[in-house]
Amino acid sequence: MINICLETNSKRITMRLKLTWMVMLFFTALQLSFAQEKTVKGTVKDASGVELPGVAVQIKGEQRGTETDFDGKYSLQVAPGKILVFSYLGMKNVEKTVGNSNTINVVMEEDTHQLGEVVVTGAMGISRSEKSLGYAVSKIGGEDIVKTKDPNLVNSLAGKAAGINITQQSGSVGGSSKIVIRGASSLSGDNQPLFVVDGMPINNTYLSNGIQGAVDYGNAAADINSLDVESMDILKGAAATALYGARAKNGAIIITTKRGKQGKMNLVYNTSIRMDRVAKLPDYQNEYSQGLDGRYSVTSFNGWGEKINGQTVKNFLGQDVTLQAYPDNVKNFFNTGTTQIHSFDLNGGDEKSDYRFGYTLTLQNGVMPFSSYKKNDLTFNVGRKLNQWLDSRITGTYTRGLRNGLSAQGSNDPNVIIGSILGMPRTTDIDFLRKNVYNEQGKPNSWDGAGKTNIPYYVLENNKIGSDNERFLGSVSFQAKPLSWLTIKNQSGIDTSIEERNTLWSVGTIGEIKGKFSDQVYRTRILNNDLIAMGNFKLGNKFGLNTILGYNVFQREYSRKGNTASELIVHDLLTYANAKANVPTNYYSIKRIHGVYGEISADYDDTFFLTLTGRNDWSSTLPVEHNSYFYPSVSFSYVFTKNLHLNWLNFGKVRLNWANVGSDEDPYLLEYEYAAQSTWFSQYGAGGEFPHKGVSAFSIPRTLPNKNLKPQNQVSYEAGLDLRLFNNRVNIDATVYRIDTDDQIISIDVPLSTGFFAKKINAGKVRNEGFEIQLGIIPIKTQDFEWNTTFNFSQNKNTIIELDGNLKEYSVTSGWSGLQIKAAPGEPLSIFGTAWKRNDNGEIIINEKTGLREVETGKNLGNIDPDFRLGINNSFRIKDFTLSAVIDWKQGGKMFSGTAASLRSTGLVQETLAHRGETFVDTGVNPVAGGGYKPNATPVKNMQTYWGHISSTSNTEGNVYDASYMKLREVSLVWNMPKKYLPENSFIKGVMVGIEGRNLWNIIDNVPHVDPELNFFGPGTTGGGVEFNSIPLTRTFGVSCKVNF
Repeated sequence: MINICLETNSKRITMRLKLTWMVMLFFTALQLSFAQEKTVKGTVKDASGVELPGVAVQIKGEQRGTETDFDGKYSLQVAPGKILVFSYLGMKNVEKTVGNSNTINVVMEEDTHQLGEVVVTGAMGISRSEKSLGYAVSKIGGEDIVKTKDPNLVNSLAGKAAGINITQQSGSVGGSSKIVIRGASSLSGDNQPLFVVDGMPINNTYLSNGIQGAVDYGNAAADINSLDVESMDILKGAAATALYGARAKNGAIIITTKRGKQGKMNLVYNTSIRMDRVAKLPDYQNEYSQGLDGRYSVTSFNGWGEKINGQTVKNFLGQDVTLQAYPDNVKNFFNTGTTQIHSFDLNGGDEKSDYRFGYTLTLQNGVMPFSSYKKNDLTFNVGRKLNQWLDSRITGTYTRGLRNGLSAQGSNDPNVIIGSILGMPRTTDIDFLRKNVYNEQGKPNSWDGAGKTNIPYYVLENNKIGSDNERFLGSVSFQAKPLSWLTIKNQSGIDTSIEERNTLWSVGTIGEIKGKFSDQVYRTRILNNDLIAMGNFKLGNKFGLNTILGYNVFQREYSRKGNTASELIVHDLLTYANAKANVPTNYYSIKRIHGVYGEISADYDDTFFLTLTGRNDWSSTLPVEHNSYFYPSVSFSYVFTKNLHLNWLNFGKVRLNWANVGSDEDPYLLEYEYAAQSTWFSQYGAGGEFPHKGVSAFSIPRTLPNKNLKPQNQVSYEAGLDLRLFNNRVNIDATVYRIDTDDQIISIDVPLSTGFFAKKINAGKVRNEGFEIQLGIIPIKTQDFEWNTTFNFSQNKNTIIELDGNLKEYSVTSGWSGLQIKAAPGEPLSIFGTAWKRNDNGEIIINEKTGLREVETGKNLGNIDPDFRLGINNSFRIKDFTLSAVIDWKQGGKMFSGTAASLRSTGLVQETLAHRGETFVDTGVNPVAGGGYKPNATPVKNMQTYWGHISSTSNTEGNVYDASYMKLREVSLVWNMPKKYLPENSFIKGVMVGIEGRNLWNIIDNVPHVDPELNFFGPGTTGGGVEFNSIPLTRTFGVSCKVNF
């Protein structure tokens, strides 16, 4: 790892010292005092005899208690005469008085009316009863997130909630993933939801570096350790997130981390070990050698050579070898990756305190040789009741992630080698290649026989790409209850990170023969403070009123410093002074939002609920006359089963909501932003450095500032129905919605005579409308067997309603050779590019002279969004075993594959074998002079010419596919070891062992040679639908063990 930016060390040491001080302070401040009267033990079961884990066992009138373990067993110190209260979601509370016996066993009965009391964590971290909500929320428990323990928390959500769309960028170690809720509403790229951890909004940025040599450094949400998560509440609509303001216009994911529980100190050890293999590789042909025009050529990586018959040829070292195919050479290039996760969790508490400390170590060796990822997570969550009316809590997470041996993706960079790997000639011996990276003089060999291409192993071993990311996320909160009806809470939080990225092009690298290296340091710091007053009033026996009034201050600072040094004078001396040319970069921005918000919630007889919210933000990034924007929301719910009594219907609710939210933009779009320049040049190669003759220079931006920008505006409507039927054995949650986002802030081209390339304006209206349904069924439930199944279905239609009056279409993302993701009125976000030219009957027009298809540019080739998504979750409990499986189905949507284009045009894959050496006439028509068409009868020159035309990246349509897929996303089998297998009075309280797998089977897959889930542009870009030279995704198998002490 290159590390030249020494200035970060002192700040990192300071960060670590502060963290250590806080942990030690709060750990030593804990005072645990447990009553020691006598130990009462027992087992809690339901009416059918099934042991119930997680039942709360509380001493009535006190804040002391415990909960049942995996086998439904509990143990608690309590004095005789005290009353134990047993409570569990969906069950009636049970009270038992402690007598002379030391054993109290309990049988709990279902409470068919309690499900409406399910508590979810809503905006501002405030807990709310599910029955009172007028908007959709999906809740995912921590145990469902960690079943297969993906290192990226976002990937663990795939298929588990309706309305969310998750795509992975690549199979790189520590790679990034993108999450979008209810479709892309912004044309400027900001479509991901807000992540909130224990009430603190956090950073989830993705710092991309373009399509040329792009490196997947991961997204910020991946820093969250899934083993620390207690639950996740996904707030989907604007009415649910309105109190958060502009930052949550795309929804919010509210993460609640684990806390300590009252009782004895507990220690939990979690471990898992996994093996990763590339999930999908191209379907290669192994009949023809490397070469062109039917002749073998060591200098060509194409597969259009001669038929392989054991003839003698020269290899890239000039040696005589027998020509043969190596069918597994690409497969054998990739390693079997490994992932180890080791986690310790120390927790406990008493009537006044609770605490939890966690440490997790993640070690990952990637499928790409020399690639690795090491991540350390240290967390603490400490609460203390200071007196009868004042509570406090402090939380913190320190994370350090080291990525080494990362690979560049895309094109046009010497470090991009994945194309050479996937496009490896069929006659390349991978073992011989690995052993001959260097010649006898220690110089790197070229494997194309012409000195134009480095061997991939040389690039991976010597051209190191890596990152070092340190992050601290923490908050301190105080909650006071000076009056019975009034609660005042203040929470201050910080999210700060320092990330160093290093890239090396070593001396001798073809394309950068003199060597080059780059260091970039990114700093991000978010400060957030919320002061909230909450009132709770009961007006008579049936009316209730809850109020919230809050003030928020949010500040985000971002800086980037770096240098690219080229033409190294001394080999391997990586200092700026050793380079002939240095190009420094330096950027800083700050953004601040002040917000005032409020909420009034009224309910009548626990039947009718009405909630009104309003928030006003003042943003530093907008003009003074437009920097204040107000957004209201109203939601309503009616629990009709309070008035409608049907034996088969346990709970029923209808809900409606409307919301109007605004959002701002990035800093410094209003005025000229000057950037210092270090070099200058003129005609005929003349140039120099600044300061020049004592004069410094600054450049203006390429985008013309606009002082008249207004906030973006979003209006959403939502209606829903919640049903619980047949003693809660069937649960239905259905939602319809429409979201209109207008006054989009987009960049449009301007005449070059202005001195600028583009200008930011308010223009465009995007609509997302759709339908979601979550269906949960318990088909079978007995003492020894239980089957739970859940279907999560969502359908979203994205439409561009309008653009600026002068715009017919707007380019959201650009790729290669005319490929673009565009927005056009009346259409969804779609792939645009060259298409086969067709007549009015839809027949493809063929050039009569060449026999090749004619093309035309700028055509819409299909919607990038799916027609629908469906997640199917099944869980089977058979005595002490639990088998779980998740199927993730995405139907529809288009995808451009640059990898498939390259493999087909170079003749390396199976489909290119057809008609080799034969006459081939493509299906289509030829224009006839004077009008009309005739069937094409012109053969192509050869199949090399045909595929070179059909699958050229400049012919977009030839490389666009149906991106549908159905995947067996997760499978896990867990054995909850009965206590009878543990020694009596053992210090081990429980053991769980399991096997697990991810991405095990592509049940439906319509894209040839690459995984349809890949998304080259990553989380930071609007849309997707493009793949090119991406590291393949992986299939994972593993074992896990959890021990409670």
